[in-house]
Amino acid sequence: LFPPNRIKGAEFEFDNRTYKFPMNEPATGCHLHGELYKTPFKISELTDDFVCFTYSAKAGEYLGFPHAFTIKRCYHLDENGMTETVKVVNESDFDMPFMLAFHTTLNVPFMKDSDGENCTLKMPVGKEHIRNEKYIPTLEYIGGREREKALCDGEYKICENPVSAFYESESEKTVIIDKKSGKRLVYTATSEYKYRMLWRKTGAKYVVAEPQTCAIDCFHLEKSAEEKGLIVIPKRGEIELQTKFYIE
Repeated sequence: LFPPNRIKGAEFEFDNRTYKFPMNEPATGCHLHGELYKTPFKISELTDDFVCFTYSAKAGEYLGFPHAFTIKRCYHLDENGMTETVKVVNESDFDMPFMLAFHTTLNVPFMKDSDGENCTLKMPVGKEHIRNEKYIPTLEYIGGREREKALCDGEYKICENPVSAFYESESEKTVIIDKKSGKRLVYTATSEYKYRMLWRKTGAKYVVAEPQTCAIDCFHLEKSAEEKGLIVIPKRGEIELQTKFYIE
């Protein structure tokens, strides 16, 4: 997701420039999620255990975004799990704002012979960002409740309740624990992913545990966007981020 989640008014200011995106969620007056998730990538490298997908855009080509840039998504599979590396290159002559998230959806249960009732979630979290009826963060936060304690302790029962919450992250690991088999599905993200969205609808046999680099609508919060996770890629510069799945 680039840019991830919602941008109020579908525009923001950065480095004395106004960035405007299509208002693709009229009910909230927001831009939502960008279009990278449905944009074709080209296979740029392929072996038995590695594949790399590449997308390049000229200035203005991606939703009017004024930077030329290239994004590579590379996957490596070995006995230690699957690693995804995202490399972003700013090919323009001025600093580029960048933020990223994934709708990572994990099966519950993740073992064939188990049941969702056997599974708990460990997702060490800090404060929850309270959102209004349009899903935009207010300037209020909540933390330290029973749900947060259960998440931090690895005792959150995934199948008991629906949930939609956006948290500051306290750890690089999200873990689903199957208490029947003793197996753990581990999902890690590098330190650039400072936030997590937790979402599950009633009756779903999955949980969505989304790593996100910045706060929702970080440009319109009380602190600077950089303090809320915005990544600034310098002109002709690049950045590399990583996530990984494995079972232990």
